[in-house]
Amino acid sequence: MTLPIAPAERQPKGDHNRRLSLGLEPDQFAAAAGITVEALREYERTGPDRHFDLVVAQRVGEALLWGNVASAIAATFVFFDWWDPACDARRLAELSLQLGNPRLGATTWLTDVEVEGRVGLRSERASCCLMKLVPGAHLCPTCPKIAEAERIASTAQHVHHLFAVRSGAASGPPPWAKQP
Repeated sequence: MTLPIAPAERQPKGDHNRRLSLGLEPDQFAAAAGITVEALREYERTGPDRHFDLVVAQRVGEALLWGNVASAIAATFVFFDWWDPACDARRLAELSLQLGNPRLGATTWLTDVEVEGRVGLRSERASCCLMKLVPGAHLCPTCPKIAEAERIASTAQHVHHLFAVRSGAASGPPPWAKQP
């Protein structure tokens, strides 16, 4: 996998700060990256002018990226499940999260939620996508940084908008989407 930042150009202290902002404990993140906690700690403590293990840097970078990839895959199937319950989205989502890469299923999983008397899919993720750092951006309904009740309410808001679009009562982007 090609990363946006080459392993040799990564900044260990920056990756440490990203892990902290995601709310991941060292043991949890090391397991997701496929490295030991000791290797992660050594990497994160590396000064800006010091040598660091390129393999560890690559695995850390990949682990930071996989949470967003998994969430995007799950979100697609969540959308299809609410749009057309007969499309077997749950099975397809579970297969995608399990077969694509072992890190996918470790970072995002599926749950059920009831909206307007119908039970449908909702995804949860282990790490934050960092949209919360963008001024004016809304928090996504999978954000582990917000309470579960707030995530469920956000999912319901998304589903209500989808129902309105499908019925023709609404068009265009949802009301919470910022327009340039």
